[in-house]
Amino acid sequence: MDNTKLAHLVSSIGSLNGYGSSIAQTKKALDTGNVQYLKQGTEDSNIFKDVVAGIVAIKEIGFNEDGVIAVNKVFINSEEVFQNKGRKY
Repeated sequence: MDNTKLAHLVSSIGSLNGYGSSIAQTKKALDTGNVQYLKQGTEDSNIFKDVVAGIVAIKEIGFNEDGVIAVNKVFINSEEVFQNKGRKY
């Protein structure tokens, strides 16, 4: 997978929930497998982990009803982030 394109996707999806890391920082985290390169510590790393897990789930299952259910199941790291912002997902 092209990590530059994936970094764009992660940043775009994450920006909907306050993700503040740049595309370059996101790509570095993807390239190294290390979230320490992300800007906002735990908040961005949790969003990053969930978005990447969601993308993997869609790649494995496909973008259909089962894929969307799988994405919802893997979004476990950022639940607290969303609740802290007053969102109920």
